Amino acid sequence: MKIAVPIASVEEAEVLARAGAGELHCGFGPDPRAGSAARQPGGFHDPRALLHAIGAAHRHGATISLALNPRGDAGERLAATLSIAESFLGMGGDALIVSGLGLIGELFRHVPLSRIHADASGNRRMRGAALLYRELGVPRLALPRDATLDDACAIAAEVPGLEIEAFIHHGGLPHPPRRAASPGMASPRHGRRHGETAGRLLGPHALPSLLGGGVAVVRIASAESPTAVKLASVRMAKAVLGRAEAGEGDERVIRLARAAAQPGRAGHLRHDPGAPG
Repeated sequence: MKIAVPIASVEEAEVLARAGAGELHCGFGPDPRAGSAARQPGGFHDPRALLHAIGAAHRHGATISLALNPRGDAGERLAATLSIAESFLGMGGDALIVSGLGLIGELFRHVPLSRIHADASGNRRMRGAALLYRELGVPRLALPRDATLDDACAIAAEVPGLEIEAFIHHGGLPHPPRRAASPGMASPRHGRRHGETAGRLLGPHALPSLLGGGVAVVRIASAESPTAVKLASVRMAKAVLGRAEAGEGDERVIRLARAAAQPGRAGHLRHDPGAPG
């Protein structure tokens, strides 16, 4: 299982990839003060910095993906988005994260579908979207932030051949054990039958179940967090996954995750120094 984390600087790319993040996510656009239609909040504004971030990711064995979130006039937006996408891939970037079938259709005329990761944010018909994207040849679907544990594992099981990416929140929240899901269970209603709320994010203690359920990527939901929190989150996720992959019992791994996710004295996530990684 790959750990993905958002970055906003070359320094974060170096630190987080070195710590074990297998995939870095970022945005790109001109200086936000210019009010460009192609602006990407929280991303890079200098192509040279983005190029250095790509190099940093690859030096440490990580991949880097660019989130496309075009804004403004439709014609200007599309032209700017296509230019950014082609430039990023030309620099050596690995994949584009794209929300919306229409934009994927436009990009498909310019870049291989194998370099596009679909983002299902806001799409509650996740299973249908997963089946469609697999048929189109898109290699990955990122589930919405409020997707439940059962959502993620059921879709991963029902749509083999498509990588499923799920969010985890670095703080964590209590989550019930996963039950075997039937084919029609990937829906918001299913999660609530387990006492969940629609807006609840998965915590790090869900990692063993996500791993066992065939989820390929976990994305740490920390776009607005300081680098120190992102770093602690990556280390924690790596430690938990390392123990789960080594075959330690789920209960022991979950206890480690719950303990690691508690705020430390500095207000950051604690990392067990005795854990792998």
